[in-house]
Amino acid sequence: GIIGEMKSKKGLSLLLESIDFEKFNLRIIGRLDNETSKLLHGFVTLKPELSTFIEVVPFIKKHLDLLEEYRKIDIICIPSFHDGMPNVLLESLSMGKIVVASDVGGSVDAITHGENGFLFKRGDKTSLRHFLNMAAQEVLSPQSQIPEYANKSVVERFHWNHEMKAYCDFFKEH
Repeated sequence: GIIGEMKSKKGLSLLLESIDFEKFNLRIIGRLDNETSKLLHGFVTLKPELSTFIEVVPFIKKHLDLLEEYRKIDIICIPSFHDGMPNVLLESLSMGKIVVASDVGGSVDAITHGENGFLFKRGDKTSLRHFLNMAAQEVLSPQSQIPEYANKSVVERFHWNHEMKAYCDFFKEH
């Protein structure tokens, strides 16, 4: 799944080019801007046989409804070309979802590659495809520790007490 406000920087185009629709369904949750909407329409027009593997869920306001949508997704993909710290990243990790994200912005701070998720080289279709397959193996493995480590990493590193201390320490030093 991919969640959020879909702008070109969010990398939906890269995901569509990289995903193996013989293995994966794609659930897009959020608001598509005009450019991204045209991109998706063009993709499905050129490859109508793939339309049954793609579901678009419009923007969801209610938190409980959004949580239900997260539960329907095994792997969250964040293929951004550039980004800050996406809420989707922290939400996904806290729910124990396996995240495959590009190596930009906050993803580099939140994901320890192979432990609580996977990082791929920004814009690299081959790398994205490889780590989507790795994530799929983890989903199928009852021994996978990634979901547990994903949740634990958010609780330990991004809890408000930790963030407050980091800010205070930063301002004391500067």
